[in-house]
Amino acid sequence: MEAEYMALSAASQEALWWRGFRAELLGRKEPITIYCDNRSTICLAEKEIGYSPRSKHIDVRHHFVREQLENHTIELKYICSGNQKADALTKPVHGQLKTVFGISEIHS
Repeated sequence: MEAEYMALSAASQEALWWRGFRAELLGRKEPITIYCDNRSTICLAEKEIGYSPRSKHIDVRHHFVREQLENHTIELKYICSGNQKADALTKPVHGQLKTVFGISEIHS
């Protein structure tokens, strides 16, 4: 859970920059939606679960995401792993995605 929470914090910081950029162009400051496929991470960020022995050591700087949720600059939504498009860039690609990306196996 720690790695996911740290990644969520980094994504929140990036989203905040893009929110400001969008506001400069369009004049609107709407919340940015960040999709996460880890319910425990979302609950920790939204303070639905308290600190546990596994999460109490997470550095305070990673709680940036909590501030942004409270300020309504971001919103978190759960998405199942199968629908998380970003996973195709960081995890093994299986089945139908191989066809979509044009990936074929090389045999020696």
